[in-house]
Amino acid sequence: MTRIPLLLTCGARCALALGAHAAGPANDGAARARSDANAIGFALQVAAGQGHTCALDAAGAVWCWGLNLHGEVGDGSSGNLRALPVPVSGLGRGVVAISAGYLHSCALASDGTVSCWGYNNAGQLGDGSTLDANAPVAVAGLAAPARAIAAGGFHTCALMDGGGVQCWGSNSNGQLGDGSSADHPLPADVSGLPGTATDISAGIDTSCAIDGSGGAWCWGAGNLGQLGDGANSDRHKPVAVSGLSTGVATISAGLWHTCAISDGGAWCWGSNVNGELGNDGASNSNTPVGVASLDSGAVAIAAGGHHACALLDGAALCWGGNDRGQLGDGTQLERHVPVAVDGLANDGVAIGTGDSHSCVVGADGSIHCWGRGDLGQLGDGLGADSSSPVGVIGFGDAIFNDGFD
Repeated sequence: MTRIPLLLTCGARCALALGAHAAGPANDGAARARSDANAIGFALQVAAGQGHTCALDAAGAVWCWGLNLHGEVGDGSSGNLRALPVPVSGLGRGVVAISAGYLHSCALASDGTVSCWGYNNAGQLGDGSTLDANAPVAVAGLAAPARAIAAGGFHTCALMDGGGVQCWGSNSNGQLGDGSSADHPLPADVSGLPGTATDISAGIDTSCAIDGSGGAWCWGAGNLGQLGDGANSDRHKPVAVSGLSTGVATISAGLWHTCAISDGGAWCWGSNVNGELGNDGASNSNTPVGVASLDSGAVAIAAGGHHACALLDGAALCWGGNDRGQLGDGTQLERHVPVAVDGLANDGVAIGTGDSHSCVVGADGSIHCWGRGDLGQLGDGLGADSSSPVGVIGFGDAIFNDGFD
C-alpha cells in the first residue's frame, strides 16, 4: 500500500490514524473494577492518532505520547517526540472523554466544553483561527454543551446536548455536513440528520452518526464507498447507510473504510485493499458487509488506517493491513478475517486504532499497544515497532508521578 509522507502540505487525502467511535463520558467496566478509581494511572479510554496516542485516566486527567510535530501531545512543546506519556497542559482533572485525530487531539470536560490542540491548518481546533496550538484551546461557539467528541483527519465533530451535531475544520469533501464545501474554523450545524443523534465518528474526510432509532448516517468523501449508501460519491449532507436503519450501537470511521456494530454483529464498508472489511475478501464495498466470525457478541469496534479491531467478550480481534504489526498477532502478515491479538488477558474494556498502531485498555486500568512505534506512539519508551502488545508506562501496575500540582 502507498504511504503518504508524514510532513504535510496535502489536504484531506493524507493518511489518517483514528480511534474508535466518538468519545463520550466513560462508564465502562474499568471504572467499576477498581475501588479507588480516582487514582492517576488507571486508564478509562485510549485514543490513537497518526503518530500519537492519548489516554484518559480515572481522575479525569489526560496523557499523550508519541509524535508532537504540531503540538498534538499538548504539553506546551512541539517538534519533538514523547516516548512516554506526559500530562496535557491546562486541563486539570475534569475531563470525561478524549479523541485523537490525524495531528490534533480534543478533550470533553464535565461541563460540556471542548478543548483541542495540535495541527490547525483548516481550523480543526475550533477556536476561530488556523494557528497550531501546543496546549489546549477552547472550542468557541458551540450551540449547546457537548456530550461526545470525534476528532478526524482535519476536522472535528461534537454531539450536542439535545442530539444535534456540529463540525468544524476542513470541508473539502463535505465532511462538515452543512451542505457546503467551505472550511469552518468555528462549529457549523450538520444539516439533515433525522431526530436526535446518539453517537458520532470522524474519519480522514468522512463523518458518521447514529440517530435515535439506531440508524447509521454518513457524509463527506464517498469515492471508495466509505459512506455505505450504495454509491461512490461525496455527500455534503448525511445519507443513510444501506441496511443499517436500526440496531446500530456504535460506529467508527477510519481512513477510507467505516465499521459499525449492529445487534452485536460487526459490519464494515469502503476500501478493502488490505482486507480491512474483514469479510475474507479484497474488493471494496459501498454497502456494509459482515465481518467474518463477528456476527454476535461484539461490544466495541475501531476502524484505523488500513485495519480495524473489535472487542468480543474482552478479547481483542484485528484484521486488515499488518505491515507494522498493527494486528498484534505476532506477525506482519495481512489478514482478511479477524485474528486474536496475542498475549492479552482477554479483559479489554476499550480499544483504539491509529494509522498503523492499536491499543486496548484492560479492566485493571492498564494500556497495551502494538504496531508502529518509531514515533513513540506505543508509549513503552523504546521507540520501536512491536507485533505483539507492550505495556504503556504509567498505567496499571507501572504508575509514575502524575505530574500535576
